[in-house]
This record gives sequence, structure tokens and C-alpha cells, in this order.
Amino acid sequence: MIHQQNIKDSTRAIQAGARFILHSSDSRLLQRQMQSDFSALREVAEKKLGRSLSRDVEDTVETV
Repeated sequence: MIHQQNIKDSTRAIQAGARFILHSSDSRLLQRQMQSDFSALREVAEKKLGRSLSRDVEDTVETV
């Protein structure tokens, strides 16, 4: 069993012959999807408002 956190490493493990891949974690997958969804929603809002909503913020999700 190989535990990988990204597609590149999981792909490399499969190509090397790994038969069981533990990819990422529930919390990390949820975090990625939430970031993706909110980025898409921010783009919609920016188009509607005609201005950028982007700002420098600190990621508050901690990986344990």
C-alpha cells in the first residue's frame, strides 16, 4: 500500500506496479473541492459586479 497526496505521485506509484493506492484524505479532498467551488463562485460574482474580489488571505485550514 502506498499513501500519496497528489495525482502525480499516485500515478507514478501505479505505473511502478502498486496495486493499492491510498490517495489523499477525506479532509484534503474536501478542502480542494471547497477551494475549487468558491473560486468558481468568486469568478461569477466578479463578473456580475465588474470588479475583483480577490484579496490576500491566509489559509485557515490546517493539515494534521
